[in-house]
Amino acid sequence: MGGSYKFHVLDPFNLCPRTPGPLGINDAATPERPDGLLGDTPGPLGCNDHATPDLFDRVLGDWRLHFTLTLDDVYWDFDPDSLLQDASLNPDFAEAAVKALTAAVQLGLRPRVHQAYRTPEDSARKHKLWKQGKGGRAADAWRSCHNYGLAMDVWLYDSKGRYIDNHVKGWYKQYKQLASATTPEDLVWGEPFDDADHFEYHPNWESGVKGSQLLKIKAWAEQVAMTLPNAPSLLAGQIGPPPEPSPELWMPFFWWAVGAGGTEPPAEFLSRNPLPS
Repeated sequence: MGGSYKFHVLDPFNLCPRTPGPLGINDAATPERPDGLLGDTPGPLGCNDHATPDLFDRVLGDWRLHFTLTLDDVYWDFDPDSLLQDASLNPDFAEAAVKALTAAVQLGLRPRVHQAYRTPEDSARKHKLWKQGKGGRAADAWRSCHNYGLAMDVWLYDSKGRYIDNHVKGWYKQYKQLASATTPEDLVWGEPFDDADHFEYHPNWESGVKGSQLLKIKAWAEQVAMTLPNAPSLLAGQIGPPPEPSPELWMPFFWWAVGAGGTEPPAEFLSRNPLPS
């Protein structure tokens, strides 16, 4: 097989006990502290092994620490800024992204998350700069999957840590390899719409989505939220449009609509207000 595993690298802070934990294999908890330290899904080696179940023959790592160790003893941190732990990201997307990037490292690539969640205000700012010819192309507020916690931009690097852009020979082949690692995780590659470092997560849609469609689903999700008992009530005699519910209220319904977990609306609402086509 070649190479060797360095198990101590998987616990750089020396947090994990060697003994079995009470919660099951790979829980990294002590009998005296069942809620303690690091935990993860069961690993194929037994208790506290911190292996990735599906990739153990090639890769070891712990997604909470964002790193992967390959058989060639290559250490690569694909999320050094912990962008995939942003609370605004869709949890299913974050999990799929970690699996995909781990698989990409297995292929010998060096991906790194450049951006994941983006506020609508930041999108509006970037879009304005683009319109003024002062920056790269960027969708306006709420017209990007980034604003919904369902997208990430991933840059690739060479063995010397240099960023691989479209001026580097062979760049397309490497980004296509990266895309192949994301496909099993329901991530959609942005290359068909000229955005090769962009990846989206919306399992109900097989291809990239336009901003106009995102706005339609957003309006529908807001409508669901306004029917909830805890939604802000409209003031009697109010002048102007009704207030928009906060994203915390409607975002779970948006996620459900695109197949990314979330919260299913009441059946009565769905019967009267089907999803926009």
